[in-house]
Amino acid sequence: MSRFLAMLLDSAARSSRGMTTGEPKEPVRRTWPEVHATARRMAAALRAGTADLPGLEHGPAVGVLAAEPVSIAPAAQAVWLCGGSVTMLHQPTARTDLAAWAEDTLSVLRMIDARLVLLGAPFDALAPVLTERGVPFRTLDGLAEGEGDIDPDADVAGEDDTALLQLTSGSTAEPKAVRITHRNLFANLSGMVEASRLDIERDVMVSWLPLFHDMGMVGFLTVPMTTGLELVTVTPADFLTRPLLWAELISKYGGTVTAAPNFAYAVLGRQLARADEGSLDLSTLRIALNGAEPIDPDAVEAFTSAGAKFGLRPESVL
Repeated sequence: MSRFLAMLLDSAARSSRGMTTGEPKEPVRRTWPEVHATARRMAAALRAGTADLPGLEHGPAVGVLAAEPVSIAPAAQAVWLCGGSVTMLHQPTARTDLAAWAEDTLSVLRMIDARLVLLGAPFDALAPVLTERGVPFRTLDGLAEGEGDIDPDADVAGEDDTALLQLTSGSTAEPKAVRITHRNLFANLSGMVEASRLDIERDVMVSWLPLFHDMGMVGFLTVPMTTGLELVTVTPADFLTRPLLWAELISKYGGTVTAAPNFAYAVLGRQLARADEGSLDLSTLRIALNGAEPIDPDAVEAFTSAGAKFGLRPESVL
């Protein structure tokens, strides 16, 4: 068994920490063992297959099209428990041409040789598009309702098996898939834990990052899920609808670690400048990672200056 899977299973068995989703309307906290229990049911359903779809065997690539972290976390685990690799598919927006998106998605699925797409909210309505194009899929809700179980100790993946096929953004060329092995993933998350001095006992990660980008999928889902860190996570749509929510979650949950591209800090800085003094507490934040885009010093300065009245320490920005 790979070290990555062994660490994931250890957290699943022993961690008292977990992930909070559903903010701001219906926050729900699930411990990592509870997330893993769902993953095992989903894995059993994937392994069993259906009358129309064969069961998932060792090694296949599986595309995931969903936005809600509450369903993506156990789905990714389920694929890994079956020995498969996960590819988070690029998500359509309200302005997306669905015909063009379907063609691009078919190209990606052919490129990674995907055997299956796992479809979840809010993209369930795209099921007819996938059916029309002959793309086999299963819904995340349907998998989670299964009653089976799977042996979590089965040696389904070694160090050099593929864990993630991470798509490039496609902003400068046709999207490519970067192969990330279990060995790569373990080294990457171990390096992040060490460099960030992550403390399982006290750190709380807060994120709205999209999970089809590696900053979100690896840094702010796989790392806390595998190491057993507390996580508060919402969707990019939640942030874009109300950017101040990001700071409110850090304040409410005592967030210590967060990350985002430069533009988001610029947006939040403007929101903080208008917020009432004393309405937020950002003093717990020790890491605010700014990356994935060119960094604008003026935006950083505006963010730290506006955040100072809420206890934000400028040295937290990296």
